[in-house]
Amino acid sequence: MPRFIEQAAGQWIPYRVGRPLRLADGLTRFDTAFATATRPGPAMGASGTLLIGALREDPRARVSPDGRLVAYLKSDGRGAARLVIAPWPAVRSEIRSHRVNAVTGFDWLGDTLVVTQLDFVSRWRVRSDLYRWTPDGRWRRTSHGARLTAARAGGATLAAVAITPAGDRVVLPGVPDDPSTTWGEAAPSPDGRTIVAARHRDGHWALVRWPASAFPASGPEILYRSATIVTDPTWTGDGAVLFVTEVGGYPQVVRWRNDGAATVVTDAPFGARSPAALADGSLLYSTFGVDGWELRHVTPQAGAAAPAIAELPPFDSAPPVQARETGYDAWPSLRPHFWVPLGIDAAAAGRFVGVATVGTDALQRYVYGVQALYAFDRSRASGGFVFVSNAWSNPTLDLSASSDWSLTGITSGGTVVSDESRDAALGFTFA
Repeated sequence: MPRFIEQAAGQWIPYRVGRPLRLADGLTRFDTAFATATRPGPAMGASGTLLIGALREDPRARVSPDGRLVAYLKSDGRGAARLVIAPWPAVRSEIRSHRVNAVTGFDWLGDTLVVTQLDFVSRWRVRSDLYRWTPDGRWRRTSHGARLTAARAGGATLAAVAITPAGDRVVLPGVPDDPSTTWGEAAPSPDGRTIVAARHRDGHWALVRWPASAFPASGPEILYRSATIVTDPTWTGDGAVLFVTEVGGYPQVVRWRNDGAATVVTDAPFGARSPAALADGSLLYSTFGVDGWELRHVTPQAGAAAPAIAELPPFDSAPPVQARETGYDAWPSLRPHFWVPLGIDAAAAGRFVGVATVGTDALQRYVYGVQALYAFDRSRASGGFVFVSNAWSNPTLDLSASSDWSLTGITSGGTVVSDESRDAALGFTFA
């Protein structure tokens, strides 16, 4: 993989994949490798019942404490993404919905939905904050610029993960801000007394547990170690924990019980993610389908033991690096990163060859496109550029200029008559 990245990053035409793959090891063909890697195995288990499909994001269903309501993210590409509350099992019969932004996390805190999502705190500053959606339909922002993500709740306990410079931390009493630890979601138990979380430390992911009243000085209890990843922890009604780890190359849902056993409970063809336990012991999960993300309902199977690692292999991490926040610099992302070959045949007016590029900065304040061409048979050049600035937000500024050659005609004496068209424009668009 490092050799493939190096080969792909160094090419002039950025969208080619097959050639860098062959140069990386001299053996792999992209067409056969892609087909092999994406074809599901022949002995896959049942996929359960399809509830909602053709979604553009993981629906991440959450079941209310009384089991009567389901909240899920609905992003079908027909409009803005919306957070939907629906009755179980009629999840298509929406009770109410609310528009949400990107990087959305949510969970039930009693009868209220707590939500984290990205939003603007100033014209050019985006932060993830906490919101509450109460049963009467009111939507209220409860933090401003706090950088809170992955809201989870249980009992009367609310947990979230705060983004810090070069890291993150769990927002719960006593949990230290350790730069050597990366946290996934932290899920309180239904009674709010115990926390389980996905934690990355010493090069490995693990499922860990600790009492909500006090974080142990010696660190949390490790329930399960994985050689790949641990994510999406959630509790069941009987005190077990569901989480997702890789099984046979695909993510699957695993159940951990208090006796220490961890068994695989799904065998979805394209993996199972974001489990949510229902009162009858069945579960909801997200998966990929032919039309996008899907929300499915399945009865857990009695599966094999989940692959775990009892002894961690040696891991020597790089020394800590001091990080600091700086001001925004547009040029590193705005500068040209590729050039695409371009050709225009203007007949007797010239056969032009050249290059073109487009780009934008990370915040999309500025967008541009440039092309430059030259006709060697006529010794003439053409080209153009367009530049759009959103720096003022409203209005938007656009500036463009171009020079193009075209054939006007050929005289009876064989003289070629060409016309050069030069255009320039400056515009302001008010929204």
